[in-house]
Amino acid sequence: MKKLFLNIILIITGCLIITGCTNNKKIECATYENINNEIVNKATYNYYLDFDKTGNKLIKFTVISTLEFKSKEILEEQTKNVNFCEEYIEKKDVIKCNTTTENNTITINIEYDYDKLTKEEKEKLSYENLELTYDAIKDFYESKKYEQNFCKFKSKQKIEPLLIQKNTIDQINSSQKSLAETSTNGILMTAQAYFMTYMLENNGNIPGELTFICDGNSCHADINSQTIKLDIKGIIPTSGQIQLNNDGTTSITSPLIINGYSCISNNNNISCIQE
Repeated sequence: MKKLFLNIILIITGCLIITGCTNNKKIECATYENINNEIVNKATYNYYLDFDKTGNKLIKFTVISTLEFKSKEILEEQTKNVNFCEEYIEKKDVIKCNTTTENNTITINIEYDYDKLTKEEKEKLSYENLELTYDAIKDFYESKKYEQNFCKFKSKQKIEPLLIQKNTIDQINSSQKSLAETSTNGILMTAQAYFMTYMLENNGNIPGELTFICDGNSCHADINSQTIKLDIKGIIPTSGQIQLNNDGTTSITSPLIINGYSCISNNNNISCIQE
C-alpha cells in the first residue's frame, strides 16, 4: 500500500470543522466522493487532528477511509490479497493501522503518533511546509488563498467537498494489477519448471510444444493422450492460453484473464491492463 495516505493533507479535504474541546483542541475534516462506476458507490475520508491545550503541539493524526462497494461479492473480489496495513507493520508502535469490513463496506483506519514520527514522515503529512498547529491551519484556510472555499470553521455541519480524491481506489487498482502481473509470471515459471521436470523423468527427452489452456479451474494440456495440469499455487486465470516451446521457453498466445486484468507477455515483459 505504497504512499496511500502519506501525501494527504488538509488541502484536499472538502470540509474542515474546528471544534473546541474541554481539555485539548481538535480539528475534524471530512471529504465525500460519489463514484459512478461498476465497483464503488461512494468513498468517505475522515481526518482527525488532536492537539494539546495550547494548540501548538499535534499529538495524534488519524485518517479513516471508508469505501462502499456495489456488493459484498465485489468487495471481497477487489480487496482479497490486498493488505492495506502492510506498509505500517514495522512501525506498529508509532503508526496503528487496522481494517474492518461490514457487508459491502471496508474501513481503513490509520492513526499516527505524531510526536514519534521521523522528520521525513512528518514532512510527508504536511502541505507546502504548512505548520501543523491549530492556529496555523485555521489561518491558512481563512486567508482565502484559493478560489474555492473548502471549509467552514466553528460549525457542526459538514459540507460537501469541492475536490475529488481517489487515492484509495487507485491503490486498490494498483494492488490488483500488481497481483495479476505476479501471478502471470508465476504461471509462466511453473510451465518452464514442468519442462525441466519432464526431461529429468524421461531421460532427457522433451515434452514437445504444448498449449496450456486456462479455464478458472486449471491450466491444462494434453500429452501422450494424457491431460496434465500445471501446479499453480496462486490465482488460476479464468481464460487464456500458454505456449510451452521445444526449448523450454514460454509465451502467452491468448491473454490470461486474472482478477479482471488481461495479461500478456512480450520479450519476457509482462503487461496487464484492466478489461
